Amino acid sequence: MVGCHKNGTQFTAKDGSYTLTLPPLWEEYDDGDELTDAFYNSRNWTGSFRVTKFKNENSIDIKEFINKELEDIQGARLIKIGEYECAYSQSMTHDNGEELNSFFWSFGKGKDIFICSFTTDHQDKENKKVIAQVEGIIKSMVINPVTP
Repeated sequence: MVGCHKNGTQFTAKDGSYTLTLPPLWEEYDDGDELTDAFYNSRNWTGSFRVTKFKNENSIDIKEFINKELEDIQGARLIKIGEYECAYSQSMTHDNGEELNSFFWSFGKGKDIFICSFTTDHQDKENKKVIAQVEGIIKSMVINPVTP
């Protein structure tokens, strides 16, 4: 079943702030950003999945944060993945002549805000299956309380 990672690999962020389950053949890689954990399918490149964590320094309510994302990002819509309400959006960009499709999910819990992104050069037909798989990864996320 797409999005189900029962045979996947458990990943825990370096700071312990979250855990998630990666599908089989997905691995972490270093993208050079200290605040971001990055992953990809090591056998069949389908795109790059990133999880970036932000500390909610202003103690803004998560629902308020998501509503602001929905207002500020053109085309964003509210979706639910597992226990998380997410502001979901999509954008197209060009990099070195290549058309890239990026998907974004913004959500959080307590004082932790997460922005997950998936960037690919695949077209819509191929994206549906991979996006379902990425949303399965997000659904598997457990946000852990971390002492500041």
